[in-house]
Amino acid sequence: MKKQQQISGRITALEPQKRHPDRMNLYLDGRFACGLSERVVFDNGLHVGKDLSSEDLAVLLGDEETQRAFNAAYLLLSYRSRSLSEIENRLRQKGFAPPLVKRVTEDLTAAGLLDDTAFAEGWVRNRQQSKPRGKSLLRWELRQKGVSRETAESALESLQPEDESEAAQRLARKYLEREKSDDPRVRQRRVIGMLQRRGYNWEVIREALGALEELLRGDEPLDEF
Repeated sequence: MKKQQQISGRITALEPQKRHPDRMNLYLDGRFACGLSERVVFDNGLHVGKDLSSEDLAVLLGDEETQRAFNAAYLLLSYRSRSLSEIENRLRQKGFAPPLVKRVTEDLTAAGLLDDTAFAEGWVRNRQQSKPRGKSLLRWELRQKGVSRETAESALESLQPEDESEAAQRLARKYLEREKSDDPRVRQRRVIGMLQRRGYNWEVIREALGALEELLRGDEPLDEF
């Protein structure tokens, strides 16, 4: 296999990229060498006239890869909070080496930007506010996000039985307002199925049906379950 040519020389230009003004093109002896982020340029004190060895350039490219990994993680976190496992998996998918992924996640954890306990608690809280779920489905979702069993269970402890029951009743009431069938047995079965799919257990479902019995029944008896 042909040995890769080592590049060295004197910096003759540092020019902002047209499409990415926060990045700069580095030229050595009048020839393009590589693109670097502004932070890498400034952190390494690069300037026109500075001599760079091939080892220096290798260090710069390593710094650039590290910056790229951090930027990718920051971008993911800018959309919503993430679990540690989510960030690890996404960075690996983007091709970053495992040691670099570990460094990034450790630094983000130390900075408080990655915290599975806070993530799990926020996930449960946000779900109850926007898309209510029963504990079993919430537990499954958190495990899918890579949250440990212990952390997931701790977060679920904040979900009080009365809150879970109230959320299930709200969901059932909204569902019945849209349900077109006039058959109370059909309405009951469909509500039960909907609540089961949302992860509610039988106790919570029974409470919801009991609270909405009049709305479900109309003038006809309901089936026991």
